[in-house]
Amino acid sequence: MLFAFQATAGKRDVESGVLICERLGVGAMDIGGLHALPGEAVRLKLQNTFAGTKYRLRWQPDMEAYLICHLAAVLPICYLAYACGGDMLSSTGKQRKLMRMATKEAYGLLRAQGNPILPGGDDAYYEPGVRGMIMQRFHDEVMRFMNGESV
Repeated sequence: MLFAFQATAGKRDVESGVLICERLGVGAMDIGGLHALPGEAVRLKLQNTFAGTKYRLRWQPDMEAYLICHLAAVLPICYLAYACGGDMLSSTGKQRKLMRMATKEAYGLLRAQGNPILPGGDDAYYEPGVRGMIMQRFHDEVMRFMNGESV
């Protein structure tokens, strides 16, 4: 049995009610077994299924750990949305910084419990340095985009 997670997000246009899909490029899917990579035959079959498309399959060695890490990244976003009454555009830079710090702390807790951080290297986006600056800029640009400003 395989588990997969498609890397997309979206928002609902308030006026029209239309759902807008957001993604980088043509899309990708993180996929793997509960605690192991799928066998070679299964990987080849799935790769052949998507052959000729630009859709990427990213193999993960432990989808349970992956989903736990996903929660560590997404829950602070959800709590910020709740704190802002669902209006993320009203969030402040300080609130978004606290959101990133909460994710960093959650990743540290998971690491201390022996949980691998998946996808590998994602925790670097919440540390000081270039990746951390990229993530901060990304969150700020997303807020600007959602507010209709040019990015």
